[in-house]
Amino acid sequence: MISKAKSLIADHMVDPSSVQYRRLRIIHQTIQGTSMTIACGDYNAKNRAGGYTGFDTFAYEPTVLKGVLSMDDDQHFNFFGMEGADEAAVYENADTTGLIYAACLGLKK
Repeated sequence: MISKAKSLIADHMVDPSSVQYRRLRIIHQTIQGTSMTIACGDYNAKNRAGGYTGFDTFAYEPTVLKGVLSMDDDQHFNFFGMEGADEAAVYENADTTGLIYAACLGLKK
């Protein structure tokens, strides 16, 4: 599961080989009555200028989220979807999406 998250993240980076990871873990959480297994961690990658951008926390959930959700320091979300993922649905279901991400941050509802 962590390898799939890493693959989705790297596939969306300018320099996939530059991606660094830390605090990788699997958590089990019940969110809005649904039991979920979520891969969590932080990633950092080089930008077009060749500099590292800083670590961002990510959450990967393959059944509901169907991809990786991360947030940068400016509180902008990034979504890296699996094939067939509906990015609009991720934002339309903000309550569930937010709870999945919050679980990786260690926050409780």
